[in-house]
Amino acid sequence: MFSAKIQHPRPSQRWSSRPYVHSWHTVIRLSERKLLQNVLNETGGNKADAARRLGIQRRLLYEKMKALGMESSE
Repeated sequence: MFSAKIQHPRPSQRWSSRPYVHSWHTVIRLSERKLLQNVLNETGGNKADAARRLGIQRRLLYEKMKALGMESSE
């Protein structure tokens, strides 16, 4: 029988070998921000065209931009 005890690292040791670990939410936010920046650059800042390319409503694009701290001048 296998009877080894599993030792979990203390919280201070868990991430010490991985200094750039982000939470799942942070990774999603960074990914969304990068995607929006890329699409807006491709469309020359045309938000209606960017929303069309992303398959979302323009209002949602503005909401995402606001939530991600991106400047939007309507």
